[in-house]
Amino acid sequence: MSSGENFSSRIWTSSKKKQSNIILALDPVQENDLSKYLNEIVSLLESGICAIKFNLHVIVPLGQDEMTKIIQMCHSYGIQVIADIKLNDIPSTNEIALKCLVEEGFDAIIANPIIGRLETIELVKKAHSLGTGILAIIYMSHPGASQTYGIQVYDKSEKNGIRRVPLYRLLLKYAKEAKVDGLVVGATKPHIINEIASGKPAPIFSPGLGHQGGSILQASKYGVDYFIIGRSIIQSAEPLKTLGLLQDSLRKR
Repeated sequence: MSSGENFSSRIWTSSKKKQSNIILALDPVQENDLSKYLNEIVSLLESGICAIKFNLHVIVPLGQDEMTKIIQMCHSYGIQVIADIKLNDIPSTNEIALKCLVEEGFDAIIANPIIGRLETIELVKKAHSLGTGILAIIYMSHPGASQTYGIQVYDKSEKNGIRRVPLYRLLLKYAKEAKVDGLVVGATKPHIINEIASGKPAPIFSPGLGHQGGSILQASKYGVDYFIIGRSIIQSAEPLKTLGLLQDSLRKR
C-alpha cells in the first residue's frame, strides 16, 4: 500500500500528477498468462490513469504473492489500486478479508453498505486504522440494479419517524454516517448521480461508461469525480489512443 496520506488524498494527488481522473477497470475476461497481460497493459496506460480497479475474478486466480507484485508495479507508477470485491459479510469475516487485502497492498476496497449502518461504520473505522479506504456501492450500473437498489424500503430515524425510501438513499445515509472515502454510482443512472452530487459527502466514482451505455460527458456534467472505464479501453484495437481520446473529451467538457 502507498504510505502517507489517506486514500482520498492519495488518489487526488495521483489524479493531479497524471492530469487524469480516469480509473482503469482492469478486468479481462480471459488471458492465458494473466500476470504478463496485466504488466503489459499497466505499463502501456500508466501515464493516463490515476488508479486501477481489480475485480474478484482477477484477484483470486493471481493469488497473494503475484497480486502483491502487480500492486507494487502500479505503485511504482504512482497509481492507486482498488479491490472491487463488493465486501458484504458479517464484521468478523469482513475484517479478515480487509486485512488480507491490505497485506497485498490495496489502497481501497469497494464494499456494500447493505451490511447495515453500524457494520458499515465499523468497517470504515477498521479500514482507516489500516490506512485503507472504503468505497461504498450506492447504485450499480447493470440493468437489473433497479430491482434491488431502487426498491422501496423502510428508513427509521428519530427525526422523521418511519418512512419509505428507495434502498439507494438508505445506503447513501449509511455511507455518509460511516464517512466512507467514495461513493460508487453507475453512470447509467445519471439522475441518481445528479441527486447524490447535490449534497455528496464523498467523491463519486462511476462505472458503467462505454460498453454499458453510460456517457462520460453526461456523468461529468452531473458531478462524477472519478470515471471507471474498462472494456472500452482494454478491448480497443488501440488502448492508448482510446484512453487519450477519453482524456481529451473530459478536458474539453
